[in-house]
Amino acid sequence: PHPANELLIQDFIDAPLEYKYMVVGYRALPVAVAYAINPQKHVPDLGQFEVKDTAVLPELTAIMERATKAVERELCKIDVLADRQGRFWVLEVNRWPGLRPFEEASGFNVAREFVGYLRGLMNQIRK
Repeated sequence: PHPANELLIQDFIDAPLEYKYMVVGYRALPVAVAYAINPQKHVPDLGQFEVKDTAVLPELTAIMERATKAVERELCKIDVLADRQGRFWVLEVNRWPGLRPFEEASGFNVAREFVGYLRGLMNQIRK
C-alpha cells in the first residue's frame, strides 16, 4: 500500500497520438515526433511514429515554448497527448530529457543544437 499523499489520480484521455517536442533555448526545435498510442496498453508505440514540422502546428508549438519558460529550462522534452477532438493535453515537461529516442526517431541532433545555443550565449557574454 502507498500513502495517499504519494498517489496521483489522473483523468483518462482517449488519445490516438502523443507528441514529443524538444525545446532548446525556450524555442521548439523545427521537428516533433508524433507516436501512435497503443490502444491496449495506452502508451506510445515507439515503432509507429511520424516526424512533424513544428511550423505546421503553431498553436501547439507556442504552448510548448510557454511550458519550457514556466519551468525555466533551456533544454527539455515535452510530452503532449492529442485527443480525438483535436485538443492538446500537456502530460509533462521533462527537465532532464533523454535525447536518444527523439534523435533516433527524428534524425535531429538535439545535443548539437543545444551546444550551438550555449556557444551563442557565451559569445553574447564575451561581447
